Order: sequence, then C-alpha cells, then structure tokens
Amino acid sequence: MDWLFYGKVGGAWMRAPRTFSFLVRLLPQRRLSMTTGPTFTVGAAIEFGLVENLSGKVEYDFYDFGSKTYSFNAITLVSVKSYLHTLTVGLNYRFNWSGGPKP
Repeated sequence: MDWLFYGKVGGAWMRAPRTFSFLVRLLPQRRLSMTTGPTFTVGAAIEFGLVENLSGKVEYDFYDFGSKTYSFNAITLVSVKSYLHTLTVGLNYRFNWSGGPKP
C-alpha cells in the first residue's frame, strides 16, 4: 500500500450576512454583513493507495477569518470571532484514458 502525507497553506475569503434583533422593540432590526479576506487556511492530509486506480484520503483544514466587532450608536453589540475546522474523508478514482506507461 502506498502512502502520501502532505500539508497545505493558502488564502481564504468569507462573506456572512447576519441579522440582529434587539430586546427593546423600539430599536430597528439591524442587518450587518461580515466580509473578511484575505485570510489564511492551513491543512494536512494522508492519502493511501488501495488498488491501481483507487485511493482514499483523510484531510483536515483550519480556516481563520479573524474577528469583527459590531456597534450601534457607540454601544458594542457583539464581537464575532470566525473560524472553521473541516475534516474530509474521500475516495479518489484515477482515469487512465491515455493508457499510460506499460509496466
């Protein structure tokens, strides 16, 4: 069985609209948009060969979108820290349409 270990780094961007409703009904509802970028992502993975054209993989990625504070009339409403952890499990099939080299 063949194994491939690798790491990766890259850029990331996010746009996430948020709506805030106040406890006091006299204040208007606020719709704010959080746009971050460019920020970064890092990850690591293991890929392993199963048969000639089939491999499996497990990959972990971390995305950090930073933080943002929202305020209304000089009163801080909320401070948001956005990050994301992902774990991907996959199965890869490699097409060999050209025939490739003969063993």
